[in-house]
Amino acid sequence: MPESQEMQYRPLGRTGFNVSVAGLGTGGLSRMGQATHQDRDASKRLVGRALDLGINLFDTAPAYGDAETILGEALRGVPREDYLLATKVRWSDAAGILSESKMIESCEQSLQRLGVDCVDVLQFHGLLLPLYREAVDRLYPAAV
Repeated sequence: MPESQEMQYRPLGRTGFNVSVAGLGTGGLSRMGQATHQDRDASKRLVGRALDLGINLFDTAPAYGDAETILGEALRGVPREDYLLATKVRWSDAAGILSESKMIESCEQSLQRLGVDCVDVLQFHGLLLPLYREAVDRLYPAAV
């Protein structure tokens, strides 16, 4: 994006949050550089550059290797009101839909890796349609 253009923002549904039309995801093939350049400092500079450009939405997940930790380190010292964090939570394991306590444990581990007290958007990662209603009914109350 050319420096002369200003970032545009839009409401995020009915959340009351205004988010940049471009966000920074930490997954994909690169997984925030973990699968390509493998230079954590370069990954942190990428986050700084995104902030400089006005990006305020960062999406991550425990399934993206060390992305939550790298992102948390990169955002350390940035005022919390300057960005929104979206992460994901496991909703199942080999035994099926997680218990509420295991889901909460997964969330707490993400918070620790990110170095924050809360995330702004919590998503059930890879939730399958046939199990959607049961998983949401069981886990959503514990997530809020």
